[in-house]
Amino acid sequence: MTHVFRLLLVTGLLSACSKDDRITVVVYSPHGPDIGKEFEKAFETENPGVDVQYQPLPTADILTRVRGESANPSCDVWWGAPSSTFAIAADEALLEPYRPDWLAHVDEKFHDREDRFAPHFTIPQVIVYNRDRRSADDAPTSWDDLASDAYAGRVVMRNPPPSGSMRGAFSWLVAWKAGNDPANTKAGFDYLRAVHRNTKSYGAIPKELFEAIKRDKDDVVGVWNLADAIFQRDRYEYPFGIAIPAEGVPVVIDCIALVKNDRRSPARAEAAKKYYDFVTSIESGRKLMNGHGRILIRGDVPAEDLPSWHAEYAYEPLPVDATFAATNADAWMSEWEAKVKPLEHGGS
Repeated sequence: MTHVFRLLLVTGLLSACSKDDRITVVVYSPHGPDIGKEFEKAFETENPGVDVQYQPLPTADILTRVRGESANPSCDVWWGAPSSTFAIAADEALLEPYRPDWLAHVDEKFHDREDRFAPHFTIPQVIVYNRDRRSADDAPTSWDDLASDAYAGRVVMRNPPPSGSMRGAFSWLVAWKAGNDPANTKAGFDYLRAVHRNTKSYGAIPKELFEAIKRDKDDVVGVWNLADAIFQRDRYEYPFGIAIPAEGVPVVIDCIALVKNDRRSPARAEAAKKYYDFVTSIESGRKLMNGHGRILIRGDVPAEDLPSWHAEYAYEPLPVDATFAATNADAWMSEWEAKVKPLEHGGS
């Protein structure tokens, strides 16, 4: 082996080792790779000794993974899912209590009493249509429109079970139609059955929903979250018009948490908290609001930092008991899968 070859070999090994010596922080998140890569790069720039491994996954898959890995967790930070999903994980002792300083600026009704997860975004669910095919005057004005004969075969949805946002939206719609009465949930499911009959297709991934609204000649409308609809419109030029139903909208509370891991080294635990604090900071919030259409729940956001569309799409929440909707979301989704989804609907 020549001297030059030995030198190159040693240099390559040292380079590989130096990278491997970084502290790993694994992040599971339903937020898209565009958010993941941006904040991975920004955090690593400020913290070169940390290697962030961002893994975008559907909400349901994250819960399944965190459960399956509980004996030897891989994930450090779980960033994004409805409060109802985090509550399930918290009750199964899968999350580690942590109270960030900014939580003081969030209404206590949104707190987990044991600080096992924290609310980060509000995610209002709205009706999205193709503004190249339909004017704002012809857009739906009520959630009841989606269940009417006028929209038979002209509704598209993201498949609800794996989607935290859709699970949250459906639970709010059931609670709304039930009048927040546990004895009247039949009214909520009667509504979901009517919408299901009108549904042309259920997209396995969000892009299938977006493409259907963009391309379908039947002039379909869909349900999606306001923040991402605006982001997809502005970043990727989807021709989305947004309708805010008069009754109000479901509002899913998107959260963040540290995954419990008693074997995690102190250095890795500290790095995980740094990442958590980094992505939930006001500075990151500005990027998330203005670059990705997210809406921070914290009340200390300066007015000048709010995105330009914030006032344009003013909304009121549906008159729903959020706790009632959240605590029943999982059971209602199971009921929808068993009793509604198998019914014939407007799709092929």
